[in-house]
Amino acid sequence: MKKFRGKAAFFLFLLILGALTVFAVRYFNKARETEITSLEIINAGLLTPESYEIFARDSVKTGYPGLEVLSGRLKDHPYIEDVTTEFSAGRARIYLKEKKIAAILIKGETQYMITANAVAIKLLEGTLNIDYPVIVNPAGVVNDSGKITEEGVLEALEIIKAAKYIDERFGAGLSDINLRNGGEKIISFSFMKPQVIFGNGDVPRKMLRLYSLLSSEESDLKNYTGALYLDLRYDGLIFAGKMPEKEDKKDEKKKVR
Repeated sequence: MKKFRGKAAFFLFLLILGALTVFAVRYFNKARETEITSLEIINAGLLTPESYEIFARDSVKTGYPGLEVLSGRLKDHPYIEDVTTEFSAGRARIYLKEKKIAAILIKGETQYMITANAVAIKLLEGTLNIDYPVIVNPAGVVNDSGKITEEGVLEALEIIKAAKYIDERFGAGLSDINLRNGGEKIISFSFMKPQVIFGNGDVPRKMLRLYSLLSSEESDLKNYTGALYLDLRYDGLIFAGKMPEKEDKKDEKKKVR
């Protein structure tokens, strides 16, 4: 009887050992099937692929964490809206969808990127392709990764959107918008020297009037080399004049449209 029990126990031991061996082999093969041997990050525009990879790997210096871990970390990156992945024979590809940037905002010593849906993201070191209109001197407080609520910044985004909607080249030439700490806005274009006193409000009509003037064949304002400004604050009109040398000296104004 004891001999039979010993054989049964030995047989049970062999069954368990065999099952564990099969499980270990399958687990090892599955691990090898999902092991990343190379990683390619695609559609990186705001940072280099290498910068995104360093962020995704975190503290892992050799080899790669799992694809799910890498993609999850990249989804948490402040510049990223979403990611999709591909994996085949050890080769992993991660496709990035970066957030759409509308402008750069400067508040004090800090620079932010402002998304198209008015969210502030602190500008990271090594950021590329930052050729966006610059918004300066906002009146309100800017919170990192927070929704913009300051009316001046929101109207500046409307100006940028309107300029691009009217004409892509017109929008591309818009270089900066000075909010003057809540005062009347002044905007500048890269293709002409005159600054534009925009004032506040009535964005679509003012931008259309300005574009109509600048695109007119009769207009030589784009090539004007003197100290000239354009004033959009008057309903239905645009005034041009030289900047006064002293505060007590009146501007020399001319109605141009």
